[in-house]
Amino acid sequence: MIEAIENAVDAMLIDHLQLERWRPAPSGAVRNAQPGLLLVALESARDSVIGFVQVLEIDGVAYLEQLSVVPTYGTCGFTETQSVTDLHRRLASLEKELGLDRYGRGIPMTVQLVAHRELG
Repeated sequence: MIEAIENAVDAMLIDHLQLERWRPAPSGAVRNAQPGLLLVALESARDSVIGFVQVLEIDGVAYLEQLSVVPTYGTCGFTETQSVTDLHRRLASLEKELGLDRYGRGIPMTVQLVAHRELG
């Protein structure tokens, strides 16, 4: 399910940026096997997944790897922070190395999570 959501959002990005190629999204099982958290957003009336966020935890630092929302549910808003950790600096270097900076700079974001519940 999350793979399909990410691919739908990526299709919009590919079209907008006029990209020639883009890797397909990894499966939910692949994302879930990585260190950190995989959280999903549910549309309560239908109990269907409408988005997800993957937060990797590397070297004691949480990194927002992916945030995807079904386009009809999407809104925009973020809090920008400084690239203050070694992980953020390495990610900025990797973005430059991959040529992603030609589409705009990466924006590090932070948020404090206060509660969660596991889906059964």
